[in-house]
Amino acid sequence: MKARTKSIASPIGGWNARDAVAMMPPTDAVTMENAFPNTTDIQLRKGSADHVTGITGKTVETLAAYNNATVSELYAFTNNAVYDVSTAGSVGSAESGTTITNARWQFINFKVPTAAHWLMCVNGVDKPLFYDGTNWVVVTHTSTPAITGYPSNATQNIIHINEFKHRVWLISKESSSAYYLPTDSVGGAATEFDLAPVFNQGGFLMAMATWSIDAGSGLDDHAVFISSKGQVAVYAGTDPANAATFSLIGVFDIGSPVGRKCFIKFGGDLLVITQGGVVPLSKALINAEINQAVAITDKIRLEVTEAVTLYQDNFGWQLLQYPNANMLLLNVPRSTILMEQYVMNTITGSWCKFTGWNASCWELFNDEIYYGGSTEVRKAWSGNNDDGANITADVIPAFNYFDSNFQKRFTMARPIFLSTGTPSISMSINTDYVTNPPTGTPSLQVSNESLWDVSKWDIESWGGTFQIQKDWATVTGVGFSATLHIQFTSNASIVKWLSTDFVYENGAVI
Repeated sequence: MKARTKSIASPIGGWNARDAVAMMPPTDAVTMENAFPNTTDIQLRKGSADHVTGITGKTVETLAAYNNATVSELYAFTNNAVYDVSTAGSVGSAESGTTITNARWQFINFKVPTAAHWLMCVNGVDKPLFYDGTNWVVVTHTSTPAITGYPSNATQNIIHINEFKHRVWLISKESSSAYYLPTDSVGGAATEFDLAPVFNQGGFLMAMATWSIDAGSGLDDHAVFISSKGQVAVYAGTDPANAATFSLIGVFDIGSPVGRKCFIKFGGDLLVITQGGVVPLSKALINAEINQAVAITDKIRLEVTEAVTLYQDNFGWQLLQYPNANMLLLNVPRSTILMEQYVMNTITGSWCKFTGWNASCWELFNDEIYYGGSTEVRKAWSGNNDDGANITADVIPAFNYFDSNFQKRFTMARPIFLSTGTPSISMSINTDYVTNPPTGTPSLQVSNESLWDVSKWDIESWGGTFQIQKDWATVTGVGFSATLHIQFTSNASIVKWLSTDFVYENGAVI
């Protein structure tokens, strides 16, 4: 038989947990863990490192960035105090006046004209905390600032906060009511805005967001209220006390939201975590019924559905956009100590999964991303290891018929990599939808050698700049379709998988 060769690009289409393995596009992957799909290659995820340590015995469940015109600060919330974690190192003393009992907070930054810039935080258990850049204030009906007019003066029941057209809005826990403060004020009399008549499916008010929509003459902000039953009420206008200037646009069904941190602004849209996936509000509202196909997580639909079914009651669901790396992260709390991230390339829409980052919460600070965990705050997408530990990518590209329905015998494979060092790589040829793990265990070798099935590659050390590696390795596999199950590991290098060349012989026709 005459040997044939074919080059297959790395699966930049990303993780596909929706389509049958036999019907998957050739650019996709059955599995893509700890490998990020760029526009031209697959990159081993970057690492993480300690940012602040020493938060003894406590888990950081909220990170909040304070950003005024000249100063950026980062604060970590545990179940007993708030800590300034703006500077890397060992944590200092808790912030004065921040004795609390719950670590799960919602927050906004709000600027009062001719006055202070405030970080405003609520959690539905403790009384609100307001920070003006110098001092923390426990907000009651008699504090400065104070919130009056709230039911029974129980400001500790405020569980969500939002800003809309120069007003602070507050949501009561387990209630259908929102409350708004006077214009350009962080205190004053709170006025009730009851949404019970609007939400005909019952439930309670889960969250409020501000959505900037192109109204034809430029962007216009709309108020969006999300119920626990998955109804969304959209309002337009300025003064909620005046029906002539604050009117209901419509009420829509998008599916029940997951977690209090269920939405994020994303360009000119709002993304909402629902039981049907992460839904762009603009697309959800034009469909007469709930349609999972509009979710940006449609490509990983089965995985998201399973995760929501099993873990929706766990704390830690959150979306975070990281523009520097063109990433959107969906934090998936499998348990209190085991978290995963489903990660989308915002340019291509391709997905992957990250493991090894046990993040209870996320925040963007000074254009970098940080997460809170047990006794610490960590900087993510930093360096090439997790505090010295290896990072291993596991990728199974879609199976490929190599342009024919002939049975084939595969004899050689040549994955093509770019790296700044010497990664450890294992692979196996998998045929006809069988996904066996690679032969051998990938690990960094002192001799700078790595396993390919049972053979060795990369005799010479790579330099500190990008080097290309494209050595042939012997493989053995017979089938109609095939793919290369590959694992690559490093703790010191940037590693990018470009493509794979195969050598095979055609046999019988189906």
